[in-house]
Amino acid sequence: MTESSIKTAAPDFEQQLLDMNEALLLSSLRQHSLTEDAEKATEKAEHATEAAKHALEKVERAEVALRASEERFRAIAENIPQLAWMADADGSISWFNRGWLEYTGTALEDNLGDGWKAVHHPDHVDAVAEKFERHLREGKDWEDTFPLRGRDDTYRWFLSRMTAIHNEAGKVERFFGTSTDITEQRRIEDALRDNQTHLAESQMRLAMELSATTKLQEVSTELIGEGDAKALYGKIVSAAAAIMRAQHASLHIYHPEVGSNGVFRLLAHQGFTSHAAEYWDLVRPSTKSISGAVLDTAGNVSVPNVEASDLLAGTRDLSILIENGIHSAQATPLISRSGKILGMISTYWRQPHQPVERDLRLL
Repeated sequence: MTESSIKTAAPDFEQQLLDMNEALLLSSLRQHSLTEDAEKATEKAEHATEAAKHALEKVERAEVALRASEERFRAIAENIPQLAWMADADGSISWFNRGWLEYTGTALEDNLGDGWKAVHHPDHVDAVAEKFERHLREGKDWEDTFPLRGRDDTYRWFLSRMTAIHNEAGKVERFFGTSTDITEQRRIEDALRDNQTHLAESQMRLAMELSATTKLQEVSTELIGEGDAKALYGKIVSAAAAIMRAQHASLHIYHPEVGSNGVFRLLAHQGFTSHAAEYWDLVRPSTKSISGAVLDTAGNVSVPNVEASDLLAGTRDLSILIENGIHSAQATPLISRSGKILGMISTYWRQPHQPVERDLRLL
């Protein structure tokens, strides 16, 4: 090898060495980078594994807490005084508490599906079920009042309420309901309503009696002042109708000298049709008439229902009464101090009615 060739080859060799060093350096750098990437990937995997482990533990703790919460809930629901039940999100009832089963005398499986309807009153069950199932479908709270049959086959009234339970996303997860016995409360409310009704009736009766007393005072004033007789008779009839709370009234004077049994002559009336007033203008007592019964008994004669009265059955009097819209009547004799019948005052109602003794005494 010549000196010139050696000089020529030296730079090439040096270049090769440089290239090799550069390649080794690049390889080393790549290896280092890969090692770092692998370490980072491993670290990330370890972090992900740890996070998954913590998440799983969190889920497990949540499930344990949920089971504990449900157990506490069921323990409370089993011992509350109300009847209680739960329905799934699809509306199917899946659980009833001990109170429900003990009150109804049924087993859990008896109430599943539509079985719960069996303890509802047949007059109410269709309306109750329609409203209840509609609220289930709509996911809405529900409230209703209805009777439920107990193990002794008697019905008691319950106020029932249902609440929809939602998850964090607002979706219905289940329904929880209770039924509270309100039978005694209803009895008290009914008694209070009856008392209020009786009080209102008493107040109305007192007002009517006051009005009647006022009319009687007016009549007394007319008697003392010897006013117009026709007007006086009209006020007597008006007072009688007010006292008896009747729609019609009449006043007859008795003439015993006419015929074999005498005759009653109409002095005044309230509410008669012209035909009825003409018919009763002169009343000849007979065994089949109110006036005849007044003469026979010399006392009050009441007919609570003219159409059911044996006294008036088949008589012309009955036809005139019905034609005039009258369905009940009473007649009270007017008797002198010596015991003679002077006449009678009668009142009539448009509905079946039995006058009370107090009103008759006042009359």
